[in-house]
Amino acid sequence: MSVISPTIKYDPSKNDIITFAGGCFWGTERLFKRFYGHGVDGLKVGYGIGQVDDKESLSYEQVCSGEADYAEVLQVSYHKGDQAILKSLCEFFFKVHDPTSLNSQGDDHGRQYRSAIFYHDESQIQVINNVIEEFQPKWDNKIVTVVEKIMKYFDAEDYHQDYSESDLANEKNWIPCETHFVREI
Repeated sequence: MSVISPTIKYDPSKNDIITFAGGCFWGTERLFKRFYGHGVDGLKVGYGIGQVDDKESLSYEQVCSGEADYAEVLQVSYHKGDQAILKSLCEFFFKVHDPTSLNSQGDDHGRQYRSAIFYHDESQIQVINNVIEEFQPKWDNKIVTVVEKIMKYFDAEDYHQDYSESDLANEKNWIPCETHFVREI
């Protein structure tokens, strides 16, 4: 079972991967694309850590209903071994969503909107935990972000990729979730 998007820009000799779950993946992707360019080689929205074992049996509707127990995630490809980039990515993640909200972001509720960082390599754990420790005093409530090894990942359907820039988003008058913005913390 793959834990890395088959379509993300990724070369194992040049890149590492980290996977973030911060609520609606459209808003998370929009902010990472818009504000975070340095060191990011690829972005892909998808579904992480759930109960369905094959992509053909998984749908966005199942994820939204909660029955598949997948989280909406953003997978990020960055320069291999660059701990400073990883730290910066994690810090940005804690600025663009509410990590103190259990299984929800704004009006979106359910485990599919949980706050989590899915690491791909044991060497990422210390950086992640250090950033959580750094950011905890900046929030009034306890950070509930789960840190766990990525075990399953599937790309979201094509129409979800680059959604904020898509014709579909324009047709539906999509407005980004009010919890997805860059906080000054």
